[in-house]
Amino acid sequence: MTKEEIDALGHGIAYDSCCSIIESNCVMDAKAESDEFYDWYDVSTANESGGDDAVAEAVKYLEARGLINRDAARPNIVSILWEIEATAPR
Repeated sequence: MTKEEIDALGHGIAYDSCCSIIESNCVMDAKAESDEFYDWYDVSTANESGGDDAVAEAVKYLEARGLINRDAARPNIVSILWEIEATAPR
């Protein structure tokens, strides 16, 4: 396995983990009902489940890769873009 393949595998695992952390610790926002492509989550609700540190880290990683979309009026409402949409280098 090449270094590039290992890096790609690592990014894929990190992406899946971050998605899972956000999806299981945050409340889905009503905005999700009007968006046929992405689910929207309120990351400020993570502290209710005790996962606020993990969610903050997941958002930080996904944001660094260009994979977080924030609602313009409510920045705590986020959607996770598909990994193929990453703008940061892998």
